[in-house]
Amino acid sequence: MEHVPFTLVYDEELDLELPVAHIPLERMPPAARDAYFAAVERASAAIRDGLRQREARFSDLYAKISREEACLELWEALGNLTREIERLNVLYYQLQGEYLTPPRS
Repeated sequence: MEHVPFTLVYDEELDLELPVAHIPLERMPPAARDAYFAAVERASAAIRDGLRQREARFSDLYAKISREEACLELWEALGNLTREIERLNVLYYQLQGEYLTPPRS
């Protein structure tokens, strides 16, 4: 059986397809390496979009919590969005070597 240079793994929680290399990039045939980098760019674009969407939902939820008596459901949703934003940032960093949203100090 021929070894596959990389696969695309679907992350259901983030609704994102991520490339996973199975051999070092230097050992990938040029066509496979090109396909891998194209998959990295598609994943990076999807991460940027996902971050924008989640940050907008975060702002909406935060405003709602500020206007209303905060209920546990809203706080849980805010916590889940925060976790997803963090995961997306880490994935983007792994793919691109930089954060889209700077880490808070």
